[in-house]
Amino acid sequence: MKVLFFLSIFFSLNIYSQKTIEPGIYLSNDGLEYITILNDTDFGYTSFLNESPYLHDQKKIKQSFCGTHIFEINKQGIGTFEIIDSKLKLNFGIKEKPLDSIKINKVTPAKYVDSSSINFKIKTYSYKELENVVLGVSIKSDDGEIDTNTGFESEKLFKLNKNQFPITFIVNDEKEITLEEPKIDYFVYLFFNVTKIGRLDRLENKSFILDQLLKIESK
Repeated sequence: MKVLFFLSIFFSLNIYSQKTIEPGIYLSNDGLEYITILNDTDFGYTSFLNESPYLHDQKKIKQSFCGTHIFEINKQGIGTFEIIDSKLKLNFGIKEKPLDSIKINKVTPAKYVDSSSINFKIKTYSYKELENVVLGVSIKSDDGEIDTNTGFESEKLFKLNKNQFPITFIVNDEKEITLEEPKIDYFVYLFFNVTKIGRLDRLENKSFILDQLLKIESK
């Protein structure tokens, strides 16, 4: 009876595990498709042509070479997912603006200063963030004194004196960030979902067998 009871619990847990998936980055069995599970309902999707960052990493383990490597993206999309019969079904939607969220960290300098540094950092959900694929992020101040973009860089640093506060920054002409306190250093993290960049058409829905996906990064 105890054995049967144990098997019943194990079977139930096994079935339950096939109906859930944790947030993180998952890889298809051919190593070319990346599925980023963002929460209980939403995902981002990227597929590569010929070689992906993961396959490139595996090759580097066997071979020794250096230099910049460019990966060619095949398709990208976003949408909602569901799990049916131990399969992950991706239901693609229309793309939205790629700036998902903003996080601000404040740091009080160790000694008295009359100025503040403001460091904008671009972050993505890309695998290990091997490349900065979010180019030319526009950063402006509402007083018109600052009007620049990040170009090919993944961060932008500004030095402001205490008389310039409060100040409002506008990112990509869509998000406003107001910083009130002078004499504080700010780190402003801009989180971009790169699967929302580019083409706006809807991809065809896809399905993956859950136990054939490889989890390569947790969220």
